[in-house]
Order: sequence, then structure tokens, then C-alpha cells
Amino acid sequence: MFTQSKPVWAKGRSEELNLFLEFTIPLSEGSETVRMTASTAYHLYGDGQFMAYGPARAGDGHFRVDEWPVRHLKTLRVLVAGYYTSCFQYTLHPSFLNLEVLGGRGNVLLATGRDEIACREYGARVRHTDKMARQRVYTEVYDFGRPQGAAQTLEVLPDPIYLPRRVAPFSNGEFLPEQALKDFVVVSKAVPPELTPFGRSPFNNNIHYLKPGYGKYFEDNECLLFGEVHALGFEQPASAEQGPIEEGKARLFAFDRARAGLIRLDCRALRDTRLYLIYDELLTGGDVVPRRMNVLNAMRLDLPQGEHRFLSFEPNCFQYVKLCVTKGALEVERLALIEQGGEEVVQTAFSDPQLQMIYDAAANTYRQNATDIFMDCPSRERAGWLCDSFFTGRCEAAFTGENRVETNFLENFYRQTGFRMNPEAPKGILPMLYPGDTDFIGGREYIVNWNFWLIIELAEYAMLRKGRPEIVEGLKPSVYGIFEAMRSYENESGLIENMPGWVFVEWSRANDKDVVCGVNYPSNMLYAGALEAAGRMYRDEALIQKAEQVRETVRNQSYNGVFFVDNAIRQEGKLLLTGNTTETCQYYAFALRVATPESHPELWKKLITDFGPGRKQRNPWPDVAFSNAFIGNYLRLEALMINGCHEQTLAEIRGYFGFMAEQNGALWEYDSPRGSCCHGFAAYAGVLLMKLKEKLGLD
Repeated sequence: MFTQSKPVWAKGRSEELNLFLEFTIPLSEGSETVRMTASTAYHLYGDGQFMAYGPARAGDGHFRVDEWPVRHLKTLRVLVAGYYTSCFQYTLHPSFLNLEVLGGRGNVLLATGRDEIACREYGARVRHTDKMARQRVYTEVYDFGRPQGAAQTLEVLPDPIYLPRRVAPFSNGEFLPEQALKDFVVVSKAVPPELTPFGRSPFNNNIHYLKPGYGKYFEDNECLLFGEVHALGFEQPASAEQGPIEEGKARLFAFDRARAGLIRLDCRALRDTRLYLIYDELLTGGDVVPRRMNVLNAMRLDLPQGEHRFLSFEPNCFQYVKLCVTKGALEVERLALIEQGGEEVVQTAFSDPQLQMIYDAAANTYRQNATDIFMDCPSRERAGWLCDSFFTGRCEAAFTGENRVETNFLENFYRQTGFRMNPEAPKGILPMLYPGDTDFIGGREYIVNWNFWLIIELAEYAMLRKGRPEIVEGLKPSVYGIFEAMRSYENESGLIENMPGWVFVEWSRANDKDVVCGVNYPSNMLYAGALEAAGRMYRDEALIQKAEQVRETVRNQSYNGVFFVDNAIRQEGKLLLTGNTTETCQYYAFALRVATPESHPELWKKLITDFGPGRKQRNPWPDVAFSNAFIGNYLRLEALMINGCHEQTLAEIRGYFGFMAEQNGALWEYDSPRGSCCHGFAAYAGVLLMKLKEKLGLD
């Protein structure tokens, strides 16, 4: 894809952690296009104005190439992150930038590796600071009083494999706060010792959280931001004032809804100023809590006296931002969110205000999580999780009529040079998320269940969404490899027993170790679904027959005459039901066609009358453990839909999602605000509403 340029980086520094380089590129007359990619992320500026965040992500050893118009521009500035860090967000690859400027006839006017290009270390960025989460990269800390970084000698690095971007550019829409909510007085408080083991952030205290072979933490800690932020207390809330934010004060701003993007701050430091930016997707007790979902939602800026134009580097998700001044004074000229979302979706109107609010929240949630890949959340992880992607794949087709993001997502699993996984993982099992690393979270490196969801998604992509044949065929060895890996775990009845890895059914009692051990029936119901999906996709009748055999065995073993029991364990050589019974297990049965209203009428009657969003207020079955949003409640809605209970589905969508949409204009990971409150799979509620609008004739 590049004709003359080569990857370059500061000589001998491509495997350093959190190194930012700044490239300055004068454009000659006739420049039309810049073609570029980088190892993790870059910002592109044209004549001082922000143009693009990129690139779109690809599998290990592969990088997607962007092209941006540069006609009439005089200078490009490229700020490139060299994270070289283990995380869920990016694959681990030596840092580089590859860039060439093209003329109108495609002639290369400038190329990295061929031409001399000015490059400096980005001096304002503080390198040795805490990770923002175990799953992501580093907190953003800046000192704009430091001198310009040293000029760097560049070296040419080996070419990786290049792929087209394919997906639309990130949205770049600018959104302003609706209002300044309140001011606070800033006080110092003690940091609970359990928050900072070994005196530093818990997100850094493992050798693999940085990179393999590195120490447990930065040897040269320039900023322990985790401890600094948790030492800030906020008291005496009052109505927000209009003037500058003085030393010892903080001001809380509210946007209209939760979105993912960059923080833009145009401001004037009246004196040398230290500013903390603290943000979140919703309020907790009337304020933002920087670690509500196990991520440090905070940045620090040291600003010399004078005018400043700041733009944060990584996208984060927030509705509320608090500006906290601990030194100096700050006059805010413009605070904005520069959205880094996916393409706009189809507009669907409902006369019912609550349904419209839920649909809009679903569409917003989809856009924030469907940029270059399908993500679980745009905040704590920005990771391409399987299972989540099954639901988000359906969303893309319904919301946009296309499958470009899903194509990239699946292609990443197909085009890769190697997964970094626990060597004890069964051969053939794919990582639970990609691109990114999972080998640093001991005991939870892979999820076989998520491999099954991948197969079911791939079958829908192939047969319902007219997916690219080369990807469907390219993943065929992986599909059969997953089944081959399970052969040694099948017991005498053909069910998987003692499934390896992290057995994940959903975030509820259904996921407890004593419930997933032995023969876990929801997992085997999913196994049957994957077998059938693969059989139909690849026209393999043997897989279809095996799927029905697994279903029949589950029916015979798991159903106790009242409910499907979650698991059985082996005692003296015999499988015995444990009695563990969860709401979610029942939904797996009906959503995956192990059971139907005709085959199990009494159980179906219980589910539609005694369960649902109001169950915690009226619970006639206290021994059946509750479901959670991910994924039990969605499987319930799916079961209701496929069995024609449309009015009830509509009512339950109100019950499950109305309070979420009202609170922050997005849909959540859990049925409570303890996790991500803008979670990709949750957008599926909007797809269900679109179907119900048609089936029920809603206006």
C-alpha cells in the first residue's frame, strides 16, 4: 500500500514504554493526500488544526492504512504514541510511523525512510506515570512548562503487513457542555492504604501489566497520578460561578449524554497552574468518582501563565467533567468533547417519548462502540470482545445496513501473525478479545464460550449479512480448530465436562465457580448452537446432527421437571445434578432452541409470568438466582421475540432500559451503575425496538 515510504522511529527506542514522538512535515505545492499508519495511535494536525485520530486497528503484525486530504495545507504535525505496552486496546508491536505525501497523480512527494523528516520527543508529555486501567494504556499527564523535546535520529524498521482502513473516519463532532453544574472546595484527604498497594497504583503492580520482561513499575516515577487524584476531596458544593476557577476550587460541567471522545480545553492560566481533569459517564452522589469502574478517569495538566489550547490524546467516555485547580487560577474559554464515534445510524422515530429515549440511547451506545472494531466499552477497555460482538454485529446491520466494522473485526481474527495466549490454552482456542493481549490477567486469558459465540456470529455474517467469502473461508480452520480442541473435554454422553479456561455464562450467580464446574449446561447449550451454526455455514451435516444430539442430551440431563439445572458434577463416576438453578440458564435454553414453549409449556409459563424486570420486587422463585444485563436479560428478550411475545418484549424493554437511557443517554454493562455505562452489546435494545415497531405497527 505504501510505494516508497518505510516505518521509522527514534533510533533504538521502538520498544520503550509510553514514548511520544512529534513529527513536523512541510508540504510542497501540489500535495493532495497523506497516506499513513502507526503502531498504536496518532493525531494528525494540518496547519495547527486537529484533523484525525487513527489508525483503525488490525490483528497482530497487521496495520490499517489511512488516507487524508491535505490540499491547500502548508504543514502537517503528527503526534504518535509509542506505548509498547500490554493491554486490551492494542497488540504489542514495536513503535513506528509510516507516512507518505502524494501529489495529484499519485506521485510520492515525501516519504518516511526515504526523506529527512524533523522529529522530536514530545516534551510536554510526562512518560512515567500510572496506567489508566489494567486493560488500557497510560494516564495522560502533561507539563507544558517543560522545554521542547530533544531532536531524534530516525531508523528504518521492518515493514509489517498493511491492510485497508475500510471503516469510516472517526466522527470528530464537537459537543459543548449544557451547563456548569456546581463548584466545590478542594481539600486534601488520606488515601486508603488498600487503594495503593506498595504505595502506587494497583494498575501497575504486575510485571505483565507493562510489558513482558519489564519491572513491576516504572523505575523513574514522574507522576503517581492514582494516588494524587484519590488524595483530592471535594466539599461545600454550591452553584457554579461564572468567573475563573481559583486555586483550591473545582467546577463540574455536564454534557447532554455520555459520549466517547477527546477533551478540548481552550483556557488562560492567570498564574502558573496545576489542573486535574476528572470525568465519568454519570454522577455518583452528585459528583464524579474517578474509579467507579476500576479505571482512573483523570488527567493532570501543568500550565504556565498564558493562553493554552489543549486536546487530550486518547478517547475516553464521559458525560461529566470536573476541572480541579490545586495551584494558580484558570479562566475557561472553551470546554468541548471531540467525539471519536462511529458513523451516523438510521433515524427511527417513536411517538412514545420513553421508547424514543431508549432507541436514541441504543443508537448512541452503538456509535461509541463501533468505530474501527466492535468494542465492549469506550472507557475502561476499548477492547474487541467476542460475544459482545455477536450482538453488535446485528446492530451494525440494522443501524447502518452495512457490515464494514464487523468485517474488520472478524478479519482481525483471520489476519494475524500469532496470538499471545497462555501456553496451557488448548491448541485451536482463540483469544476472548482481539486485537490486544490477554496473557497478563492470570487465570482469565481465554473463554471457550466466547469462541462458540464467534462461530454463531460468523454464521450470521456469512448467511444473513452477506459477509466477505474470503473471511468466512479464512476462519474455517479456526472454527474446526475450536471443535477439535473440545474433543478431549467431551464425556461419554458427548457433553463438554470441566471446560478449560474462564468459563463465562454471564455476570451473575450463573458464573460462580460451583455453578460452572463439571458439566455446565448453558455452555453445552451454546456448544450445540455453535455446532449447528458451523454446520449450516460450511454445509457439514455431521455438525448439525451432533448439535441436535447435544441438545437432546442436555434436555434429558438438565431438566428436573421444573427448571433446567445449571450443572452436574461427577461423584463416584456418575454425573449428579447439583441443584444450582439460575434464571439465566432458562434463557439459554429457550434462546438457543434447547427448549420451546411447546416442549416445555409449564416452564415457559413461569418465565413469562414470574420473571422479568420486575422480579426483584415480586419474586415467587427465591431459589432461582437472578439474571443480569449481560447476557441473561438479552437472551430473555431474544426468547420472547422469537416466540412471538412482542407486547411483553416491548414492556420489558421499558423496564430494563428506561432508567439507563434517562440517566445518561446510553445503555449499560450491568443492571446497575457499577460498570461501564455505555456498553456496545447493549445497543441491541435498539434493534429489538426497530423490529417491534414493524411488528406492532408502532408510530
